Amino acid sequence: MPGLGSVGNVTLKQGAIPGDSLFWGWFNDVQLGIVEHRTVIISLLDGNGAPMMIWNLANAFPLKNSGLDAPAEGEEEVAVESLDLASDSLTVKET
Repeated sequence: MPGLGSVGNVTLKQGAIPGDSLFWGWFNDVQLGIVEHRTVIISLLDGNGAPMMIWNLANAFPLKNSGLDAPAEGEEEVAVESLDLASDSLTVKET
């Protein structure tokens, strides 16, 4: 439909990796008042590591982080951390 569109926020999640500063460094900069808009590319890979779909977020920046969602004691789950991003546009490409 023609006209102005809007892009919803995107939430990135990953298993907690000790010493992984790339995931949180960008968010921490925003908390310090350094807002750097970046292009974020998310790729869905097949079993051979080749991209099947690619999402491209233009002028993205972090909105919020959720810290660690740690599993309850005795559960065999991985602790997960997440980062919410806002962006100006979203394009999707199937390969």
